[in-house]
Amino acid sequence: MARTLRIFWLLLFCSGLYAQPVRFDQLNVEHGLSQNTVNCIIKDSRGYLWIGTNDGLNRYDGYQFAVFRHLKQDSSSLSDNKVYALLEDRAGRLWVGTKNGLNRYDRNKGCFMRFGGLHGRPAGLKDHFIRSIY
Repeated sequence: MARTLRIFWLLLFCSGLYAQPVRFDQLNVEHGLSQNTVNCIIKDSRGYLWIGTNDGLNRYDGYQFAVFRHLKQDSSSLSDNKVYALLEDRAGRLWVGTKNGLNRYDRNKGCFMRFGGLHGRPAGLKDHFIRSIY
């Protein structure tokens, strides 16, 4: 009898519990993303979403995208449009791995510093195709 009563109370108590519906927002090129194929994504310490695609690096602030791309004549742009790896280090610096080298984003200047990849510049990297950053 006591066991039946406990089961009854448990069922009565649990019937009032239910999960909230899960809501997802899908972001794509119609919203400003440079390409729908996403290779990597991180959220930084400032709350931005950084999204690496085959057509550049995207920064999403919750409202709109800013797109960073490789510009042939601009050495302060990304080393390549194909972004495969992202990491924010302990100092809050954003590191970007591309098909053609490693980049570090300068938040104050809004530009990138390149490490290896272009014009055979030695940088201590074994390979210019950066697939992951640890």
